[in-house]
Amino acid sequence: MCGYFLKNPRLFTQSPIRVSLVAHSRVKTVIYLKISDSGNVQTRQGPGGTRTLQYPPGSESDRVSMVMYRCNGSTGYTIDDVRGIRWDRNGREYFTFTKPVVPGRMRHSLATNGHGTVRAAADATERLTQILRTTPAPSGFWASNYDIWRFRQLNRCESCHWPEKRGARMLYDRGPPWATDASGLLYTPLAVMHHYAPLSAQSAFHDPNSNDPYIQAHCGSHTGPTNAERQGSPGGYYYRCPDGAYPIGVRDLSRALRQRDRYSQSVCNARRYLYRLLDADGKRYFARQSCAFATDRAENDEALH
Repeated sequence: MCGYFLKNPRLFTQSPIRVSLVAHSRVKTVIYLKISDSGNVQTRQGPGGTRTLQYPPGSESDRVSMVMYRCNGSTGYTIDDVRGIRWDRNGREYFTFTKPVVPGRMRHSLATNGHGTVRAAADATERLTQILRTTPAPSGFWASNYDIWRFRQLNRCESCHWPEKRGARMLYDRGPPWATDASGLLYTPLAVMHHYAPLSAQSAFHDPNSNDPYIQAHCGSHTGPTNAERQGSPGGYYYRCPDGAYPIGVRDLSRALRQRDRYSQSVCNARRYLYRLLDADGKRYFARQSCAFATDRAENDEALH
């Protein structure tokens, strides 16, 4: 599976705010994006005057979940599952799921979003469920009843990923907290173009931004008060705001670049890739997010190269 990403080059996206992880777990998640050369990334009017993104036919994106393992004194990661989206030459969307079930073999389901194939997606999930019940993972472990339940829930992509959803402002806002693009599935590419995004507000999810010196926690919006309180313990930090407001992380990218922060430089690599592929409206709207906006332009350029 790793060879697939090497043979099919794509961008390893880094958003200014890191995505939350399961607390006290050994799981790591990375997002890959490949934009087709069939056209520009289109910008569309989003909620509240914002912009959202729509990708050209032939584009692909994958969320790769990896689990850390230790063997003979060494540490590495093995792929747990891959969930993503494809657009065919006609722009038709396909949600995908791929999971290793025995060494050297992968099983996958292919389901479309909103094209009348809900039954096909359900049938694929049933077939995969049967495989998980009867086949051990490459590690040798068998799926528990909880593993089966969680797998089936995660395979219902459309239940959480509806298109052009506004980012959460209050804890009671419906659905996942991050804003979505025109496909509904992708959080991270859109987040790459903003310097803020929701932080973890649940004890079940660790916020990896909690020890980042360039992140400031606001409440309710990226311009809201900075009175979010970090709670929890190492490996399980999360944030809470007064009055049920949602905690929002804001990255001081200009300061981070001046101090040559490597993570922030990788954020700019992702931004430059997306920015050059945007349509004219997108380039105007995201002009300040093009990573050419540090106080000292020359200093910024030096930090990027």
